[in-house]
Amino acid sequence: MNPYQERARISSIKPDGGELDLYTRYGLVIYCYFWVRLAKLACGTSFYAHFACCIYYFLAAMNPYQERARISSIKPDGGELDLYTRYGLVIYWSLSTFTTNGYGDFHDENAIDKLFSSIYMLLSFYVSTYVAGNIPI
Repeated sequence: MNPYQERARISSIKPDGGELDLYTRYGLVIYCYFWVRLAKLACGTSFYAHFACCIYYFLAAMNPYQERARISSIKPDGGELDLYTRYGLVIYWSLSTFTTNGYGDFHDENAIDKLFSSIYMLLSFYVSTYVAGNIPI
């Protein structure tokens, strides 16, 4: 039997009237589409927040006036924060801005940060409406 006949036989109807179960025959797993779609939206949202963190961290690192950057203004004694603390602060800002909570404990002090925050807030509005509109019911 050649491959074309095999495909035709697989897609045909069994003699007892039922269809051949391709998924059990070939060991394929059927996932509930709700959870797959929800996981895709969660991963996309997490990537969006992480990407904004990376950009904001880059802007703070390239700022010639380090004392006016948000990340360096957290520690009042002017000491250096470790990488995980700085990333934690920026991801906190990103997620609170993305979810439109905006607690107000961080604010921008220079023009570059203000410009990026404005663009990020506008894009976050579009992403959150996309996510809310595509959550399966």
